[in-house]
Amino acid sequence: MHGKGAAEDLRKLDSDLGGALALVDKLQEPIARGVSPKSADTRADNTMLGGAAADRGMPPGKGGDVTHDSGRGQRGGTPEVQQLRDGIKAAWERLEQAKGDLDKVARAFDTTTRLPEP
Repeated sequence: MHGKGAAEDLRKLDSDLGGALALVDKLQEPIARGVSPKSADTRADNTMLGGAAADRGMPPGKGGDVTHDSGRGQRGGTPEVQQLRDGIKAAWERLEQAKGDLDKVARAFDTTTRLPEP
């Protein structure tokens, strides 16, 4: 490899990819259980339009689990749906870090991670 910098970037890439895979693995169980904003348990997930379901006369989710405003610029949902969304966002951010690491490694070898234009 070209110097310590490229070797360190490669180690960071490996770490970030491993972290992203671990975060993706954590998503598998709730998805397998059917956690989804479209499932019957979260049919009241309408906070994108403002207000909780009960404020609009809509039925609450299963067990009275009315959706919550996440306050994070994304749709609300039951706590499980919010946790799933947070997990997806965390995995995406870790993949973005890995992409930056791969770009650094590529530059160290005078190449690019971009595909040529057709």
